[in-house]
Amino acid sequence: MVQNVFLFVFVQILCIFASECTSEPAPEQLHDGVLGNTEICPYWTKERARSCVKQQNLYVKPVSGFGNKLNGVLQGYLIAHILNRCLVIDWSYDELLSTSLHSTRKMLEMKRKGKTVRFPRGWKGVKKMIAMRGRKPKILKLQVGFRDHFCTTIRSNDAELGLPKQLLKNMRKERTLCVFLEGCILQNFLRPNQELSRAIREVEKSWLKNESVSIAIQVRMGDYTSISPEEQHILNTTYDERIPYHILDLFWDTAKEQAEKEVQKRGMKYASFFIATDSALVREYARWAFREQNLHFTSGKFRHSDLDGLDRETNLKMLADWYLISRADLVIQGPWSTYVEKALLNSSKKQQIFRCHNLNGETKYMNISMVSYKDDWGCFINILQDTSKGPRAVDH
Repeated sequence: MVQNVFLFVFVQILCIFASECTSEPAPEQLHDGVLGNTEICPYWTKERARSCVKQQNLYVKPVSGFGNKLNGVLQGYLIAHILNRCLVIDWSYDELLSTSLHSTRKMLEMKRKGKTVRFPRGWKGVKKMIAMRGRKPKILKLQVGFRDHFCTTIRSNDAELGLPKQLLKNMRKERTLCVFLEGCILQNFLRPNQELSRAIREVEKSWLKNESVSIAIQVRMGDYTSISPEEQHILNTTYDERIPYHILDLFWDTAKEQAEKEVQKRGMKYASFFIATDSALVREYARWAFREQNLHFTSGKFRHSDLDGLDRETNLKMLADWYLISRADLVIQGPWSTYVEKALLNSSKKQQIFRCHNLNGETKYMNISMVSYKDDWGCFINILQDTSKGPRAVDH
């Protein structure tokens, strides 16, 4: 019964791709749908006259880790919108996220059938795809990349995207167009199911309090800390060390300092901390550093890599961490990570962001935005902006 409800809700959401579902104009120039809203995506709340279960489908199988897979989802979303097709995502999170329209049996049928096309690079390629709108076959398989080609495509076109000209001009100038569009899509396209929602609420009820400031600290040490050498070879991680252990104090101290400032600024009673990490050792270190006062974690295996065959418990922890990062008032993160950046986009809050990274001996980093440092690492005030690699937290 619950699954049927989620399927129904998802089908209604997916009807944004079909102009037959509404009386709105066709999206040849992307003037309708979520891409044309200047408020908090009110388009998603509109009623739809019919589902698009029987419509043509766009099959997408995202690749790489969860953050990179979301880049594939965004690419699929854009092309499904343009071609008036229902988006079907083939990944390992269907039991935890409400995203799939069809059963496993139907999904296997899609894998065997349909014409394959590549996601276009640039707006000229998009225009060519518009000519395919309404044509057969019923199943179209879209090859997507793990980079943020959605953003590079959106930024490369001259269409108005349904936004007021001045607003569009300002977004391009301030480099927030992809931040807005991707956040809008992610916040409304992905829905946690009951099990994932319970895991999220289990932490929220003790972490998020009216009288406290919520701090999320994301520490990805690298796959080398949590997977075997054989698995590292499969992933081609080349040791993948993100954060040296001796730098962890910088994260804890920065979180405490900024929390104290924010508590005083907001007139709150205390700060409460959440740690999202791929390392059990980091969790124990955090317990020692914070003396376990107002410190919170999710349960499950400490592994955020995306090998085939990962169990449900691993995915549950990874996804719960992702959603909880988006709930925080203030986020302390490590070097650039698509995983955490998509979480920031998924937030409905105006979060304060601090990113800690290696200075690489460059004096240009010694600027006003740096709030703390240790050895050759520093933590900086960041803002979300569009970059050549999509929306990222950048030093401000």
